Formats: sequence, C-alpha cells, structure tokens
Amino acid sequence: MSEVQLELFPALGGDCILISFEEIDYRILIDGGYKETFSNTLASALKALKAEGKGIDLLVVTHVDNDHIMGIIGLFQALKIQEIEIEIREVWYNGYRHLFTDSKQAVSAVLEKSLSNEIGKIDFDDREAQQGKEIGYSQGETLARLLVYAWENVWNKKFDGKAACCQKESVSVELVSKLLSVTLLNPGYLELQALESQWNAFRRKKCLPLKNGDSVVYEHCFERFLGNADSSVTNQSSIAFMLTYMAKGKTYQLLFLGDASAERCLERLEDWKNIKFDCIKLPHHGSKNNITKDTLDQLQAEYLLFSTDGRKFDHPDWEVVEAAIHAEHCSSLVFNYDGCHVVGHIREKYPDMAVLTGKEGYFKLEL
Repeated sequence: MSEVQLELFPALGGDCILISFEEIDYRILIDGGYKETFSNTLASALKALKAEGKGIDLLVVTHVDNDHIMGIIGLFQALKIQEIEIEIREVWYNGYRHLFTDSKQAVSAVLEKSLSNEIGKIDFDDREAQQGKEIGYSQGETLARLLVYAWENVWNKKFDGKAACCQKESVSVELVSKLLSVTLLNPGYLELQALESQWNAFRRKKCLPLKNGDSVVYEHCFERFLGNADSSVTNQSSIAFMLTYMAKGKTYQLLFLGDASAERCLERLEDWKNIKFDCIKLPHHGSKNNITKDTLDQLQAEYLLFSTDGRKFDHPDWEVVEAAIHAEHCSSLVFNYDGCHVVGHIREKYPDMAVLTGKEGYFKLEL
C-alpha cells in the first residue's frame, strides 16, 4: 500500500488537490477549482470519505482566484445546507481580517448598507458569471461569509487567527507530532504589504471608506476587490509550502507552490538545492513568469505536477516544459489532462521522456 496518495481533480485551468496520509489518517485539501470541480467530482469523493468516517484535517485555500476558490465556496455552501456532511477541522485562508495593519473599527448599520450597495456596483467578468465560475457576489456568499457562519473557530487556527505568513525565513508548523509538518514558504510580509497597497488604491478609486471596518461586509468587499486586482499581486500572495512526512523509516517531501514565485519561495527554504522532493506542484500551472529555467535545472524531484487543461493563458508555457524535460534531476512529468496542448508535443519531440497523464482531468499519484 502506498504511504502518500495525491489526487488531482478536474479543475480546468485551476487547482484542486487532495493529499491522503493513510497510516496517520490525515488528509489535506488544497483549493477547489471551479464550482463544477466540486459538483462533478470533488463532492462525490468527499461523500465517500464521510461514509468511511473520515474528514478533511486541513483545507488550504491558496488565494482568491476563481479557478482556485469557486469549488471551495461550492463546498461550504453545500455544507451549510447539509447537502454534504464532512468535518473540516482546520482552514488556512488569508482573508480581509488577517491582512491589514491598522485596527478595524466598529461599523454602523447605515455604513454597512451603503458599503454593501457600492460593492454591488463593482464590475466582474460576466462571461465567468454565466458559467457559474465567478465568486458568489450576487448572493453575498463569499468564502469569508461562509466561514464566519460555522467555521470561524478553525480559520487559521495554527496561526492563532492571524495571517498564514512568514518573514524572510520559512515558518514550520507541526500537523501530526513527529510525523507530519508544514514548512510555510509564502506569503511573506512584503507580499501582504503589496496586497494592502492595492486594496487601499482600489478603495480610493471606488470612493469607498479608507478606514478598515470590523464587519463581514468588508470581507465581502475585499473578495470583490481581489476579483478585480492585479493578478501579479494576488498570485504572489499565494500560500505555498512544503510537506514533510515520516513513514516507515522514509522521509517524504512534497512542495506545493500555488501561484507564487518559485524563486521567492525557495529562497526561504534552507538548502533547497539538496532536497530530493518526491513531487513538486509547479507554480501557476507552469507559467514562465513564476519559475525560471535556472531554478528547474537545480531542482530535484521524482514528479513534477502540472495542474491545468492548457486552455487558460496556454499554460503551461513551453519554455517551462522544455526546461523541466532537460532538468537533470527531475524524473517524470505529470499532467492531469491528457489533452493538454503540450502533452502531444512532448511525446513527439521527446519520446523517451516519462509523461504521466490523467483521464478527463483526474490523476491519482501514489508514493
């Protein structure tokens, strides 16, 4: 039996990854893709876990992009109405309440209503709304509002209800004593400060109150802002981390880079060039803006994971794929979509390269 199982779910151009450590009965869910990711595949997987008496020990929402968060919103909507029942024991998600330096002030009912009306006027992508992919603005069902409903006490619990972040160096968090730990590599304070700067500029542009209020309406406003923000800033604020797991005398090390910069994350990880990773989920679906050839040349990994169908922004970039192929210490490339545009090209140009592909966006990797 394998010690670690990773399941990549059909998330189109996004991420939805379930990691299971069977011996210690522990599961981590990273992001949820779009709503159809949840309704078509993830929901049934979670129901099966519930039927076995299992839950999700840690849910990580790396950042607010529709292709990462919409399935999670679908999950919590389903949990709220008891359409699905599974225990979520901890959530890591950096929301409005965690991020800003000034104190949050009480807000009157009049201001709340005024702010809510203004939020409703903020534009979003109508095309994605029609496909059910945008954040649930019209219902006010943002992730923050759903978490406040019943999961507030487990929200960033390991960080005492503050932001999941690090400084110049990584932060280590023990999940299961002496067996499973997380090394948090992103975001750092600089990434969160950049996000705060954009948040303030957004409010000035929209003529919204510049003081931060202590109200879930501000959480709603902040997630709406993230849907309009510069993606280079929101992506760089992604939660990224390394998992270290000890089982039967072997150490497993798995790297998940969200949509962050690989270089910025790795500079916080001491001696990363000497770590033999069992797998690495490449940042931002293999974008050349998030990882360089030089970094790939120095990485050691048994499996490099590409989570994308290749349609959104043509990820992964061929430069990244080819650099991964030529990386001396990286063995296999994994694509959850067999139809991803680069897969056929790899097989034609590099027939000896080990390429593993999923079926209709689902791939299961056993370590």
